Amino acid sequence: MSSRLIAIIEDDYTKKSQLKLRLEKVGHKVSSFAVSPKLIGQLAAANPAIIIMDKDPANPKNPFWIVEQVKKEPKLKNSDIFAYLKEIEVKDEIILRKYKVTSYFTKTNKIDYIVEGVKKHFSLQNLPKEFDPWADYLENKEQPQQSQQHFAPPQAWQPPPGWQPPPGWQPPPGWQPPPGQAPGHAPPPPAAAPQRPAPGAPPPPKRKEPLIPSPASMAAPSEDMADFLTTIEEKVVAKDKGTKAISPALDNYNKGMAFYNKEQFPQALIMFEKSRLDKTLQAKSLLMIGKIHRNMNNMNAAIATFKEAHHTAEDTATKLESRYQIAETMRKQGKLQDAYNMYATVYKADKEFKDTRNKLIELKKSL
Repeated sequence: MSSRLIAIIEDDYTKKSQLKLRLEKVGHKVSSFAVSPKLIGQLAAANPAIIIMDKDPANPKNPFWIVEQVKKEPKLKNSDIFAYLKEIEVKDEIILRKYKVTSYFTKTNKIDYIVEGVKKHFSLQNLPKEFDPWADYLENKEQPQQSQQHFAPPQAWQPPPGWQPPPGWQPPPGWQPPPGQAPGHAPPPPAAAPQRPAPGAPPPPKRKEPLIPSPASMAAPSEDMADFLTTIEEKVVAKDKGTKAISPALDNYNKGMAFYNKEQFPQALIMFEKSRLDKTLQAKSLLMIGKIHRNMNNMNAAIATFKEAHHTAEDTATKLESRYQIAETMRKQGKLQDAYNMYATVYKADKEFKDTRNKLIELKKSL
């Protein structure tokens, strides 16, 4: 139960008294307010958790002016509005949506439904104190492991048989020759500079390098995918009149999205690991890397990467997206209570963020 006040603005004395009595009976603090020029100031001073209000019948040209003023008052930014109307017409719903009011009820003889709505509202607000995703969970400074775990480290070079070091050469610390070779063997001398073609000689044929390296532990792109990449490269580097060149980081990100949409997740991972090196694309790239891990059933790696995205994000929308994706991953893991708590933190910050409200309702039925 919340200790914050519930405000009622209702000109029908009977309905106002019934609603006030019913809410007080279940433990809420309730006060009624009359429509007057001082109304907004009185509400700001009371700082209610919920404001239950009807349209203003004395102002038919702008019946929702109270809603408008409440939304403009900074001191009431944490107050939720419950529209309590005789009937809800389409034009009323459009106006309420404009002001981001998503809780509206019709006046009937039964008021238990609005009491239940108040109960659900506070159930989302009263999260366990030990579950603080901003300070405890998401702000865990332990960084996730490198995402590209499938890349094998390069093997140490071994000198060819019979190679002799130059005079005065000393082996590097810790270097051991392979069995059967003398300890004087060492890495080969620097490679000779490439020879330049003679003047007037035709240039050597251009070699078309692959866009993406193919590690031994990863399947190479299919022939269709190679053609698809070539098409992307030609479009990216094209410099037609009036076309701006794309930055290498954005180029990698776009290629990663193309791979991701074709469910070529290993190749997409390579591209996003490159684009994340750019600060402007770091958080977005990490979100995509986390989704790839989740699609590949690496749930722990996905959550660790979403947490890293939350660390690096500089805007609220990306932070909320990080929390939303963590909740999605927890839900897929079967950790329904943890997922519910995380969805609830998103809902508290933005009640219209994606389908968070519906996810909370669905999970509540399973808990």
